[in-house]
Amino acid sequence: MGLRARLAGLFAAAVAVLVLAGGLLLAHQLETGVDAALDSALTTRADALAQQVGPDGSVGDFQDGTAAGSLIPPGQALAQVIGPTGALVESSEGAGTALLLTPDQLERARRGAIAVTVTVAGGDSVRVHAQPADQPGLGSVVVLVGSRRDVVTAGLTQIRTAWWVGGPVVVLAAGLGAWLLAGAVLRPVERMRARAAEISAQDITARLPVP
Repeated sequence: MGLRARLAGLFAAAVAVLVLAGGLLLAHQLETGVDAALDSALTTRADALAQQVGPDGSVGDFQDGTAAGSLIPPGQALAQVIGPTGALVESSEGAGTALLLTPDQLERARRGAIAVTVTVAGGDSVRVHAQPADQPGLGSVVVLVGSRRDVVTAGLTQIRTAWWVGGPVVVLAAGLGAWLLAGAVLRPVERMRARAAEISAQDITARLPVP
């Protein structure tokens, strides 16, 4: 492979790495930014829901694993209340009947607020905020609220599509540009090489062209 081709190949490879790194960085920034915004809103919702749990501090609300009344106010699409034993006390219609937290996540939530991303039935990605809500004589229950990450999913899909469609075009254009540029830079050198091959030992007056 000639020097010109090697230079063009190296430049195209460098551009491909930059395009890939830029796409990954953009995806990370999008995911982090949207999750931070969701976490802020979910914290406010979780605090409001925690105040609904056992408002009179009675133990009877949760002893049998069910609530005496509705703890989750209308409009909570994704919300759950988990009792001290790990049983699901109440769940909003959108959250389903299965716990959204793993046993490890539930144990962490009993010690303090956590924010995690989980996958619900149907494969949807959901951002969840869970925190303890201690009640007199009851122990620690966990309140959980969530919000679907549709914006993140759509944004990541668009980034992947743009990378697969536009990335190769950018790399090919960079490679072609490097090929043309290398050709322009190396043209005087090629002329000198060709002239040097024509000069014989007897022709001592011959000179190489100086660019």
